[in-house]
Amino acid sequence: SRYGEGRGKELRPPGELKALADKMLASGTMLEDAVKHYTAALAALAAIEAKGVKPKFPPDPDVFPYDKRYTIHHNRAMAHLEMRNFELAVEDAEAVIAQKPNWVNGYLRKGGALFAMGKFEDARAAYQAGLDTAAKYNDDLKEGKQACADLMMRVVSEGMDPRDGRP
Repeated sequence: SRYGEGRGKELRPPGELKALADKMLASGTMLEDAVKHYTAALAALAAIEAKGVKPKFPPDPDVFPYDKRYTIHHNRAMAHLEMRNFELAVEDAEAVIAQKPNWVNGYLRKGGALFAMGKFEDARAAYQAGLDTAAKYNDDLKEGKQACADLMMRVVSEGMDPRDGRP
């Protein structure tokens, strides 16, 4: 098959899978299906790479560009956050950061997931790492970092459940 073997079935093109997943994510009601489609898009990219297929210029509209793989991880992290799968959101956010370290959204996703897990110091560190490497969206990163500090104080002083607040 053109995109890899899948038990006798041809895999769908990664770009098509990502586009479907993006629509599902945007709906807000099909999050599990979105995660499945993002995961399938990543698997399809891996199958293409394993076969030694190189991206063409101009790009094949069916093949999602390898250098944009981080956007799949980013959107899957968003879906995981909405589903409260915080550990998985952190994993995807870390993949975003590894692939595109100067793109602030990876740090925002990681900080948000760690914050939701009650790991405020780690969340502050993620926001600070974003501030240290990214010039764009500094205000969002500063707000997230401040929200961590504020919530840590409320947890200590008021005994608040940290899951009640989110940057």
